[in-house]
Amino acid sequence: MVFTINDQGGWQALKAEIKKVICSRCGRPFSTERRFQQVVEKVTADWGPGWETPEWMSLCPECRKNHQALALANVAEAGKSEPQPKKD
Repeated sequence: MVFTINDQGGWQALKAEIKKVICSRCGRPFSTERRFQQVVEKVTADWGPGWETPEWMSLCPECRKNHQALALANVAEAGKSEPQPKKD
């Protein structure tokens, strides 16, 4: 909420609407639209044209942490099934 002085010298409340970004997994708001776009632009700036925003960027911090943990667990599980080199 922003307060300004009106023409009669009194205070007048102005309503400000801030657009929020909603987590694509849990539905919780986690950022403002403006800040989210700034982050996306900085992260993807060096990727060149034609790249889409990665899925993980639309996740809140908690869901992003869980997503990353699951991805690492999948990599570790895949590594277990590969033959291990013999130690001499």
